[in-house]
Amino acid sequence: MNSPRIGVLIAQLGTPDAPTAPALRRYLRQFLSDPRLIELNRIAWWLILNLRVLPFRPARSAALYQRVWTEKGSPLLLTSLEQGRALEAALDSVLVEVGMRYGNPSLPSALDRLSEKGADRILVFPMFPQYAAATTASIFDAVGDHLRHRRVIPALRFVPPYFKHPAYIDALATVAREELSRFSWKPDKLVISFHGVPKSHIDRGDVYRLHAEGTTCLLAEALGLKPDDYELCFQSRFGREE
Repeated sequence: MNSPRIGVLIAQLGTPDAPTAPALRRYLRQFLSDPRLIELNRIAWWLILNLRVLPFRPARSAALYQRVWTEKGSPLLLTSLEQGRALEAALDSVLVEVGMRYGNPSLPSALDRLSEKGADRILVFPMFPQYAAATTASIFDAVGDHLRHRRVIPALRFVPPYFKHPAYIDALATVAREELSRFSWKPDKLVISFHGVPKSHIDRGDVYRLHAEGTTCLLAEALGLKPDDYELCFQSRFGREE
């Protein structure tokens, strides 16, 4: 009997296959159909998505993606694959695969590759330090949905939110110090920016904002910042909802 093998699934949010309107339409259809992300009446949202969003948004989004796309492809995908290779090299006899919640390489395909290589114990590593139902929980959903059709399911563990883990805070502080050292002057204020989630998610009990605030406080402490030295903010609002 073969000895057990451990696999690590680096789970990222996602990226389109190309910075084009057709590729963005496929990506946005999958992305915006996730009930974890859009918590509206499903029939009403289907009409909005197919009649108002998908006919117009892909072209605008493609133009933005073209500004950051590289000759080798999506920056997020390239960075994630580099992380996967580095992690596999650092961990002896551990298999590592990268999977995207939306887009390619998909989470199901990454799980299948780990199983084909003999992994019967899998650590799912969502690349979101701060928990949000729209990101972390959606990864859990996708993994469970794929594996529930299998006869034999590998042993699973999920990395919990690590928004206050010392190694994470130290990594953030190290990068901040490196960048600040490039200036010959001291900035008036450090802007600490997180991706936004709808306020309605927070009102329903999502802990994302609490986790973001926790990370911010610990990062400020590590950098020796006073309250007036930094500002916490959120970005990337979708639609008109606060």
